[in-house]
Amino acid sequence: MPGFFDKNRKYIAILALFLLLFWLVTIQVKAGRFTLLERPVLAVSGFFERIITGTYNGITGTVRGYVLLVRTERQNRRLAGELGTLRLENQITNELLSENERLRAALGFMKLNPPASVTVQVIGRDSSPTSSTATVNKGSLAGIDRDLAVVTPDGVVGRVQAVLPKPRVCSS
Repeated sequence: MPGFFDKNRKYIAILALFLLLFWLVTIQVKAGRFTLLERPVLAVSGFFERIITGTYNGITGTVRGYVLLVRTERQNRRLAGELGTLRLENQITNELLSENERLRAALGFMKLNPPASVTVQVIGRDSSPTSSTATVNKGSLAGIDRDLAVVTPDGVVGRVQAVLPKPRVCSS
């Protein structure tokens, strides 16, 4: 054991001095007054207090930062999923808006030409280098005849080539 005290004499003296100063400050604080040793005692004890407080603040700051990063990463994953869902919903909404605009144009066209027009739906298309043919869902029973004009909201696009009782074929 004597070898331990010889090797660590410096550290033991510093520890003893620190304890003595701490004890003196404690006595002065309890008594409610400070004496001549106030400044050196507070300077030495303040040095150790700053070391301990700085170490503690550094460790707690690191732990809080890590926990914050983990939460942020979790939140990023959740938000990325929400973003994908919202993008899909946005695409669907844009398609519905486009369809709505097309239907409004068709309704407007029907209001301009109500008595002599028949509204049909294209159910088939055939294109060749010289012409384009469409098959629609109505025929002679709906009042469609050969050589009638085929008109869309964009204007005249062709004429009726052949008529069957139900479907009809028109070309442009």
